[in-house]
Amino acid sequence: MELILLLVIIAIGTYFQTVAGFGIAIIIIGLTSAFQLYSLPVIAAIISLITIGNCLVALKGVGRQTPWRKWVFTILGVMPGIYIGLLGLNHLSGEAISTLEFLLGCIILYSAISLFWRASAKKELSSVRSFSVAGFTSGLCSGMFGLGGPPLVYHFYRQPMAMEHIRALLLSTFLCSSVSRTVLLAWENQLTPEILTISAAAIPLVMLVTYLTQKYPTNIAPNTMRKGISIVLFLIAMRLMVPFFIDMLPK
Repeated sequence: MELILLLVIIAIGTYFQTVAGFGIAIIIIGLTSAFQLYSLPVIAAIISLITIGNCLVALKGVGRQTPWRKWVFTILGVMPGIYIGLLGLNHLSGEAISTLEFLLGCIILYSAISLFWRASAKKELSSVRSFSVAGFTSGLCSGMFGLGGPPLVYHFYRQPMAMEHIRALLLSTFLCSSVSRTVLLAWENQLTPEILTISAAAIPLVMLVTYLTQKYPTNIAPNTMRKGISIVLFLIAMRLMVPFFIDMLPK
C-alpha cells in the first residue's frame, strides 16, 4: 500500500515538473514526509534517480533552448553544494531527525510563499556570480534533501528571460545535479536494494507521465496551478514544523 501511494505521489510531482519545469522533489518529499511513508534519505535518493528519467524525456523538446552560459555558472555552484549537503544529511539523519524535518519544513514553506507571491521579474539579468550563488544554495538543499528546486526557481523566475529558456535551464540543471548526487551515493554504497527496487518501478511511470503530459498539454492556467500547489505546500510545511515547536514546550 505504501508503494502504491508513493507511486501516485510521484506521478503528481512528475506532472507538475513537466508543466512548470520544477516541483517533483518539493511535492514528493513534502507528501511522503507528511504521510511518513519512507525515511528522508531513501526518498531523496529515489528522487535523484527518477528526476534523471523525467529530465531526459522533458528536455527532448526544449533542451536546445537552454542558456548554456548561465547553466555553466549555476553548475559551478551546484557541485560543491551537493557534496556538503550530503555530508550534512549523513550527520543529521542519524542524530537529529526532528531538526531535519524542521529544516525541510522551512524550505517547503519558503517554496510555498515564493510560488504564491512570485517576485516580479528584474529589468536586467543578474550577474553570473548570482547564478553560482543560487546554484550552491540549490546544491546544499539537493545534497541534504534531494530538494534543490526552491533557490533556483526563485532566482531564475526573476530573470528577464523567456519562459521556455527558464524551463530548459531548470531541467538541465536538475538533470546534472541529480546525476551528480546519484554518483556520489553510489560511490559511498548508499544506493540500497530498497532504493533501487522502488526506483525501477517508478522510472517507467515517470517517463510515461512526462511523455503524456507533453503530448496532451493541460488547460489549467499556470497561475491557478501555481497557487493551488503553494497552498498544499504550505499545509505540508506546517505539518513538518509544528511538531518541532511542540517538542520544545516544557513537559
